[in-house]
Amino acid sequence: MIRRSPFLGCGEIVSCPYLFITHIKPVILAVMTKIKPGVYEHYKGRRRYRVLGLARHSETLEEMVVYQALYADKKFGSGALWVRPAAMFQETVKLDGQPLPRFRFVSDKS
Repeated sequence: MIRRSPFLGCGEIVSCPYLFITHIKPVILAVMTKIKPGVYEHYKGRRRYRVLGLARHSETLEEMVVYQALYADKKFGSGALWVRPAAMFQETVKLDGQPLPRFRFVSDKS
């Protein structure tokens, strides 16, 4: 017997007297990148930030680093929160022809 569940909005319903099953492709998430919580210094301006943790973008599932400014800014105030793709947070940039980490780990204490 095929029954439609009012709780399922999409997918193909499979015949079963007690269960409603849809054909859903499972999303396998890789283990999150390991970025050590603590204080980091940005290569440009040498301002410091506290990494609070990692999150995933709700639409793309891209890993994001959540971090907080450890300085006051006229435009964004004191302690502004930021997110940046984890891959970008960890990448190397060139400054005056020299490769540098975009964010350099400074301390595990804030």
